[in-house]
Amino acid sequence: MAILDHVEFLDRFVQKRGRWCASIEYEWRRSHRALDLSSKFDVQVRNMCGQPIQPDHGDYVDIQLLQEQMRAPGDRRIKHLGEAEMIVLIRRRAEVMGSIFLTDDAGARSQAIAEPAVNRCLGTTELLAYFEVAGWITRNVVHADLLVLQEAGRHVRPSVAREYDQLADGLLLKMKRAGLSS
Repeated sequence: MAILDHVEFLDRFVQKRGRWCASIEYEWRRSHRALDLSSKFDVQVRNMCGQPIQPDHGDYVDIQLLQEQMRAPGDRRIKHLGEAEMIVLIRRRAEVMGSIFLTDDAGARSQAIAEPAVNRCLGTTELLAYFEVAGWITRNVVHADLLVLQEAGRHVRPSVAREYDQLADGLLLKMKRAGLSS
């Protein structure tokens, strides 16, 4: 969301309940520097997520087992560490149990969807659809955002306008049926 300058929408979406673990906070620091993002985004993200949740000794065995399940041959040793850590913390910590898990990583997504303690798993394009349905951005902005993400080498699904439109229209229909949208 920082690449798209939509951190404020993400902050609204999480409604003061954003949380992250130590490994995800570390990944954010690396990404923030590597992408040369504005320091305002760092402040916004840190305010939104608060202090990172630190795994304790009992968490590490589960984190390592889950990370190993998610890794493919040839993956870096730290691949999926943050995602595995957060899923285990959602499973084991009452304060985050039932959370919405945010990721575009396909391996982490399948693990999060299968995890009973995770309420729902959303990727970037699904978040953009929620932002659109909420009236915070327009479909034309999202179409432009998809191009920005493609040019930045980000792998999001769906990544083309037509498929995104189907996703957003489906969410809009679901919200109307539930009486949550006009």
